[in-house]
Amino acid sequence: MNRSVLFNSIRSAINRLESCIDLSMSYFSKLFFYAFLLFTASRSYGMYAAIYSEPKESLEVNRPTHFLVVTEGQELANLPYETALTQAKFIKNQHPQDQIVFISEFELKNQGLNQLKLWDLDMVFYSRDPYDYFAKLSTPSLIRYLRMFTKIKSLQIYGHANIPTGARLHEGFRFGQTEEEYVYIAKLKPNFTSDAYVVLNGCNSGWVMAIRLSKDWGIPVAGAFTGTIFEKVKPTTPVANCANGKCIRQVPQNTVYHGHYGSYLNPTLNFFKFFCVGLSAEKCQLGMAKSMMSSVSNYPKKLSNITVADYKLMVADYLCRNDDSGNKNKCQSALKKFDSTPNSNQDLRGSFFMKTIFGQLNASFDGHNASIECVKKPDNYDPQCTIKAETDAKTDTFIREYEAYIKGFELLRLEQANLNLLKTITKENL
Repeated sequence: MNRSVLFNSIRSAINRLESCIDLSMSYFSKLFFYAFLLFTASRSYGMYAAIYSEPKESLEVNRPTHFLVVTEGQELANLPYETALTQAKFIKNQHPQDQIVFISEFELKNQGLNQLKLWDLDMVFYSRDPYDYFAKLSTPSLIRYLRMFTKIKSLQIYGHANIPTGARLHEGFRFGQTEEEYVYIAKLKPNFTSDAYVVLNGCNSGWVMAIRLSKDWGIPVAGAFTGTIFEKVKPTTPVANCANGKCIRQVPQNTVYHGHYGSYLNPTLNFFKFFCVGLSAEKCQLGMAKSMMSSVSNYPKKLSNITVADYKLMVADYLCRNDDSGNKNKCQSALKKFDSTPNSNQDLRGSFFMKTIFGQLNASFDGHNASIECVKKPDNYDPQCTIKAETDAKTDTFIREYEAYIKGFELLRLEQANLNLLKTITKENL
């Protein structure tokens, strides 16, 4: 049996074993356990693997932390990395005191290290050795690493994703593919802060994965309902050295999905939709607002000096997509009109600025009304999905998302005012 067949055959078994390991085991106990498995699996082949078990010495496990997971891009080349780097700059601008950590493949080490040092960012690398299983970017290895940190404020995943197999991590490894994986992923719940949020930037990550993760983690999670693309941003203020098109973001495309996993000719959305399954409206809206303040935007502002008008411009920039027909301008104008007289502009509630004839998906913050079926076909290795959903002119998913962001900003300003008051009182009592 050759090495590739051997390691593919034991991959699922090891995956299950990893998820069952008691993380309270001592470092040396786990080290012995993994070493034994590796010795048993590879003694005939003289193989070995590195184990990534501890955070870098420079990282603090109890410090507020934002994680950016850059997955295997394949034909996307360097774009997922550049997008994550842009996001890191915007987070650092908003939260200079927080810790920002990249989790990425080894291939990005040399080309990105100087940029990371420039922005005082940290990176954790995973090996590309095809037989180095324990150092792979997989669901068990990712969750096991993240669980070492006690104050995760945000998590974003960049790269490929799809409905039937979740987010692509590395080669055959996926994130959110099976029920077994979701059970293990759910263990990360206590490691998030109360105001944390997650954004899944890959294609079609909203149909299933975002809803499930929001339910399991108890925080707002956003995902896409079509394919995603990359676009340059040109901030109006010098926030993150974005001159000459150096900053990009991953955004939903302005058309329905037509690709490797099928043609989804159905109602959909062209923005990252948040889900807050079982959460209060306040927690959902506050998490959305915090994600917006750190989002990659053409109109970035710091919370300390942002106005309501500034914030609404950021939200419109985030929700309104670019295309050749000028939909972005129409979208932004409609939102301004809706803001001016929301009660008398009920006709605008059904506004939906997407290049599609199939209409707007009816989705709440707990889910959507679509039915999804994914089956394997003889002529295609991966499952093909069909989606069915009904919609009408009264569907107002887009406007409800906008309203939630605006309400979240009011809560964010109130929270900030209370924090400032507390600081003043504490200072006076010193």
